[in-house]
Amino acid sequence: MTRRRLPATLAAGNHPQGGSEGGPGPSGRARGPRLWTGAGARPRSGTPFAPWCETMDRRILIADDDTCVRQGAAELLVGTGLTVVEAGDGEEAMVVVERAFDAGEPLHLVLADVHMPPPQQPNDLGLEPGDGGLALFSLLQGQRPELPCILWSGAASEGVASWALDKGARAFLRKPVQPLELRQEVQRVLDEVWGRAS
Repeated sequence: MTRRRLPATLAAGNHPQGGSEGGPGPSGRARGPRLWTGAGARPRSGTPFAPWCETMDRRILIADDDTCVRQGAAELLVGTGLTVVEAGDGEEAMVVVERAFDAGEPLHLVLADVHMPPPQQPNDLGLEPGDGGLALFSLLQGQRPELPCILWSGAASEGVASWALDKGARAFLRKPVQPLELRQEVQRVLDEVWGRAS
């Protein structure tokens, strides 16, 4: 199968949905989380908790309800040698995080879109229903404070960005994100929190 070319930028919104090897679900998103491993590897549908490639020691989660953007970012980052798991909303992201930690294969970074469906767990932030990335970030700060988060958005206000950074987000990126900027920010955060990979 021919791999599609990466877009020049990882744009925000209004992209065709679907495209997963596992097929789209009822919402048009891919069914279930997908695992990508190693430079040039094809994505595998199904559980993200298969044995990790031995050469990978950095595992990140990309949570975004825009399939095109999410998969484009996964392709870009897996090409740098990272292991990438995808989630299509805040609830799926929380499930992925907890299962990964329970399986003894904890994640090293979460990259989350601000505007997506939220986790089911209640929050007391008074957020809008579509601000699922902020709800996910808040829950992770409370339950997994050691897990760094990068938030990104094409529409969030400066106030939202400032709030997230003040609460501990490691970066706040504006879509469309240039591929080089995304790679550099992900690498910077991983190096700052976990040290350079061996």
